[in-house]
Amino acid sequence: MRWVGDGTLKVTVGGRYPLADAAKAHADLESRRTTGKLLLLP
Repeated sequence: MRWVGDGTLKVTVGGRYPLADAAKAHADLESRRTTGKLLLLP
């Protein structure tokens, strides 16, 4: 967490999905339609 805080590690958020769309997020990961991290939001 320190690396993220001090800017040593850059985290790219590639998408945000409602929790109800978790299956879609998973399918997008499998098909390589995403880059970076995906967030599932409640």
